[in-house]
Amino acid sequence: MTLQQEKKLVGDAQAGLEGFRQLYEWYYPKIFQFCLSRTLNKHLAEDLTAEVFLAAVAYLPKFDLRKDAGFGSWLYRVASNKIIDYWRQNRGVQINFPLELMELVKDDSQASAEENYAKYELKLQTAQVLKALKPRYQEALALRYQGGLDNAEAAAVLGLRVPQLTVLIHRAHEAFKREYLKMFPQTEIFKPQSR
Repeated sequence: MTLQQEKKLVGDAQAGLEGFRQLYEWYYPKIFQFCLSRTLNKHLAEDLTAEVFLAAVAYLPKFDLRKDAGFGSWLYRVASNKIIDYWRQNRGVQINFPLELMELVKDDSQASAEENYAKYELKLQTAQVLKALKPRYQEALALRYQGGLDNAEAAAVLGLRVPQLTVLIHRAHEAFKREYLKMFPQTEIFKPQSR
């Protein structure tokens, strides 16, 4: 969705619910995936996503198309704040890697069961490594890769300039690689490829 299309839908949403329905249908999967990547819990991600859209409905009449950042960037900022609030209130909660994550891994019907399990295992390892990173790194990587935002959008959500985000993403990649190799030293993923 282009910024112009988004602005039109926001204007329509401020006038009636049909425009909001279209924004919701476009952004719900993206915000849910972002919340899931930060919580690793499907039900919690659903609850937090619902809170994000309730906040959007409440704030929508005040949303200023001229001076506010894009609506999508604003939604990600709200989602990020909801996640931070949740973790502040639930500091002692342990993260388990539930089998329900298996259903979120899209089966490739062309792949064998072993290949699908290998993909699942890789996603599980990735989630474990991400959880071990600094929250700022987690957030930057989640916005870029699970949220699908480009650098400018992710920078706006994080309150950074694009060059600062580029540095943050680079540092997050390096931290991810170090942590992955520490947790899974037998991995072939970061080994240099022979020519």
